Amino acid sequence: VNLKEAEKAVSIILRDIIETRTSKNVIDAFSGIGTISIPIAARGFSTIGIEVNHESHKLSLENAKLNNISNIKFILGKVSDYLNQCLSRDNYLVLDPPRKGLELSIIEIIKNKKPLNIAYLSCNPSTLSRDLSYLVNNKLYSLKSFHTFDFFPNTMHEECLALLSINDAT
Repeated sequence: VNLKEAEKAVSIILRDIIETRTSKNVIDAFSGIGTISIPIAARGFSTIGIEVNHESHKLSLENAKLNNISNIKFILGKVSDYLNQCLSRDNYLVLDPPRKGLELSIIEIIKNKKPLNIAYLSCNPSTLSRDLSYLVNNKLYSLKSFHTFDFFPNTMHEECLALLSINDAT
């Protein structure tokens, strides 16, 4: 909707992936049409996008082809059904869930797999806060940085990006 703000968000996520240097593999949960995962793959990271919406999945495949991106795989299905088999500790996890936030089953997968770094982009600060409480308040993850973006000027809606890193003791 707001290309300039979306580019800022993707740029911050990319910078964090590059700076952490923990993985060449990225999982983009709720990948939509590839808005985040395609730029990540274009930087040389092996990327898997998971999306439940058929039309978005179809467009993600077309977008990857249009951009000559071959190091990306898009899975059509529910994140809760595929994340457990795709995610490992050394993956960088990108989350961009719908307004309702993460299902508890997804949070449990994250807590069990313990990816080293997470970028969580949210269009609902309330559900972001709730989900972060499960990951940060139990000391599993630390909040590295927090960013807001005004994707919808002249409205009360803000996009929020939280960058998390796993605590060393886990």
